[in-house]
Amino acid sequence: MKNEFLLYEFWILSVQGAFQRSNAYKKETSEKQRIEFRKKLKEFVDTELVSQYKNRVTDEQHEQNIIKLCNYSRDEFGVLFEKGSLNIGVSQKLLNLYLKYQWCNGWIATPPHFPVDRIIQQKIKVSPLKPWTRFEDINDYKTVIQYAKEYLKETEYSNLAEMELHLFNRR
Repeated sequence: MKNEFLLYEFWILSVQGAFQRSNAYKKETSEKQRIEFRKKLKEFVDTELVSQYKNRVTDEQHEQNIIKLCNYSRDEFGVLFEKGSLNIGVSQKLLNLYLKYQWCNGWIATPPHFPVDRIIQQKIKVSPLKPWTRFEDINDYKTVIQYAKEYLKETEYSNLAEMELHLFNRR
C-alpha cells in the first residue's frame, strides 16, 4: 500500500514537471480528457516501459522508449494535442523524472539518462541552449546527452544519473 502511494505521487510529480510549461494540449481539451489521457499513459508507461528498467538499459533502448511514449500519445490521444502528440521534450522529461524517482527509491536500476531541462543544460554548458519543451526530434535530446557525457568525464561520478542528481541538489 505504501509503495502504491509513492508510485502514484511519483507519477503526479513527473506529470507536473513534464507538462508545466509545455502548452501541449489544445485549448479545447477538457480536464476530463486530460485525466483519462494521464491515466492511460501511466498504464502504458508502467506496463510497457518501466519494467525494462529493473535492469540497466542502453542509451538506444532508452531513446526508443522516449519515442514510444511520443508515438503512444499520437496513436491513442493525438486529437488532444496542439501538434498531434507529445513531443520529445515533454516525453523525455516525463519518463526521465518518473525513472529518477523510482531509482532514488531503489526500485529500478540506474537509468541511463536524466530529466533534461534548462537548468541542467546551463550547468553542463550546452550551447546553444534549446528549450526542452521544444525538442521535436530525438536528436535535440541526444545533443544534450552528448554534452552531459563530455561533462561527466570531468567529474568523479560514474554515470549521468548520479551526476545530474548532484548538480540538481546544488541548485
